[in-house]
Amino acid sequence: MIAYWFFLIFIQLFRWIPFPVLYIISDGLRWILQHVVKYRLSVIHKNLNASFPNVSADIKKQWIKGIYLNLTDIMLESIKGLSMTKDEILKRSLFLNTDFVKTLLASKQSVIATAGHYGNWEWGIFGFGYNFPNQSIGIYKKVNNTRINDYLNKLRSKGSIMLIPTSETRLIKEEIPKGKLIIMMSDQNPSNVKDAIWVHFLNQDTACVHGMEKYALNHQLPIVFVDIQRVKRGYYELTFSPLIEDPSQHKPGEITQIYMSRLETIIRTNPPDWLWTHKRWKHQKKESILQV
Repeated sequence: MIAYWFFLIFIQLFRWIPFPVLYIISDGLRWILQHVVKYRLSVIHKNLNASFPNVSADIKKQWIKGIYLNLTDIMLESIKGLSMTKDEILKRSLFLNTDFVKTLLASKQSVIATAGHYGNWEWGIFGFGYNFPNQSIGIYKKVNNTRINDYLNKLRSKGSIMLIPTSETRLIKEEIPKGKLIIMMSDQNPSNVKDAIWVHFLNQDTACVHGMEKYALNHQLPIVFVDIQRVKRGYYELTFSPLIEDPSQHKPGEITQIYMSRLETIIRTNPPDWLWTHKRWKHQKKESILQV
């Protein structure tokens, strides 16, 4: 109970922090994480060196500052986002080129929407509920504290997005015939490497979760890619484009490779906006069953 009330107070404090002040705090937090705490600095170096072996140390040094600033901006924006109004969300997270998706949904064709941990994906989740009212599904991991978990779900489900915990993804099958937009972030490291799909990504053999491809193939769902770009601090554009129109035309593993290649192209244009603190390549390919 005490943790729950502290959490409520914390969220309410952020409600009243103006965005200019929020980014002053973020600047200071970035400096602390980079130079004092050195949060996962060795992980960042390892990831960058393996992904960009031919890039100079000076350029990577500049990227690292941007990586930490991207991290602290997203952390604080995500907390701030929990108390943002509909108008604020729509103003700061602009959805582009969504008409073709809405046409598919109107015909009861469910669609998978996928992106990467690039830019502020958390605000994007909020925006789905408003841009696709009563049509979008988000998958989340439960928080151990039941009161906090329920309160977070209430805040995250703005605009009528349906939230399904990772432990109950079977419920998605019941929604597919209704014409739903199923949001799947698929660039994270798989917890079970035996079921992983292996692709080539950022100069390395990379294990990927198999869920997106599995659902696309089993239910013949087209996939759209959502490119999240920071226009300026505190403002994002999410551009939708077709990624996979007919999953049956692709061999096992191919869909995941196409997705990761699209994400890699985006990351290479501005590396700091991806989540480089993540231990993305801790698995070895020999552990896998499915391979490209």
